[in-house]
Amino acid sequence: MSLFTISLDHIRMFAFHGIHKEERIAGGEFDIDMQVVYRAEGEIISIDQTVDYTALYALVKAIMQEPTPLLETVCLKIGRQAKTLFPKITEINISISKVNPPVGNFQGQLKVSWYKQFES
Repeated sequence: MSLFTISLDHIRMFAFHGIHKEERIAGGEFDIDMQVVYRAEGEIISIDQTVDYTALYALVKAIMQEPTPLLETVCLKIGRQAKTLFPKITEINISISKVNPPVGNFQGQLKVSWYKQFES
């Protein structure tokens, strides 16, 4: 048995997440990182034996377009739907950063991360 990791790194999207009215009106840039781990046996020769990263990207894109007050909720939605779509996933790690958060005199990014290890 082998463990594989599929990573989607630095996905940049524009969305309308946040608790502040301005964030829901003007929107902002977000940077998403996602890693999923899954088990596989033998040689992988078919997409059915792996986790399709294009399907993961489509899932992230769809959920990011649903305005949500808290990034924690966005992480949970992405993770739960990814596990439903690909039951073979054993671990998920998702980070979502606000590239230019609406915080006075703040330099940098604000990030929320979620990690889940599923029972075998």
